[in-house]
Amino acid sequence: MQDKFFFGEGFHREEDGFNLTFGCVQTETHLFYSQAADGILGLTRSNRASPYMTPIYKQLKERHLIDKEAFTLCLGKDGGYFQLGGSDGQGFVDPALQWVGSWDTDAFQVTLLGASMNGHAIAGSEEFSIGVIDSGTTFTYIPHKLFNLLVIHFDWFCSLDQTHCLGHRDRNEQTNICFAYDESKFPTGPKEYFQSYPVLNFLVSDIEGKRAEMKWFASEYLYRDRRDRYCLAVEKFSRSNEVLLGGSFMRQNAFVFDLEARRIGWARARCNPDPNMVLNEEELRGKQIFDSIT
Repeated sequence: MQDKFFFGEGFHREEDGFNLTFGCVQTETHLFYSQAADGILGLTRSNRASPYMTPIYKQLKERHLIDKEAFTLCLGKDGGYFQLGGSDGQGFVDPALQWVGSWDTDAFQVTLLGASMNGHAIAGSEEFSIGVIDSGTTFTYIPHKLFNLLVIHFDWFCSLDQTHCLGHRDRNEQTNICFAYDESKFPTGPKEYFQSYPVLNFLVSDIEGKRAEMKWFASEYLYRDRRDRYCLAVEKFSRSNEVLLGGSFMRQNAFVFDLEARRIGWARARCNPDPNMVLNEEELRGKQIFDSIT
């Protein structure tokens, strides 16, 4: 299946468009004329489905429309942006990108060294060594054992200080980690509520061999499950040593996928305006206990 493809603003219809192969079918029933668009654009490095399906960034590079096989995804809660050819730093909160090497596989995989909560290492998390960054997955999928470790560490963190966790954990909930929420206590929005919950970090070794943290803030890892509670945007799955870092993890971060250098960059970013977004750890210093805990 092919269609004429244009990207970006100010394109020249006669010069910049090209036929993009974006799928294959055995039977054409004309559903493309009537069904709602699903918004899915495959960005994998693989072309095993069809030798005619070359990733869009490769096709753009071959036509000299971009200088590099790279793209940026910045997913917000309500919008975001997609850039081809690299990143221009749009909306960055962090001063610069951090980079981690990417495995030479179809998926965008990185090596994880473990996880921490406000800088406190989660013992046993180092066995979950494979991280897959996957924007096509809405939630983040974690092994059962890591889920249980998070339950223990949230209970521990929430017990440290009365300013931590401004909603008690729902202990009757067995399938997720959920916290009570009273909207009347936060009339201007849930930011203060989010600021009472810890930063979750996935630890990696950057391209210089230094330890780096991929931070996950409560304004992104919590979602409103119902009127009176928020829950973690995670699901449990059966893979023993893999973490699928999905859309809920990627939100309000710019992820740059540099295919040529086999590396992935990330930076905290305002992918779309959100007054309740926790910008960085500096907002939480003085409100929470950080990494001096043992």
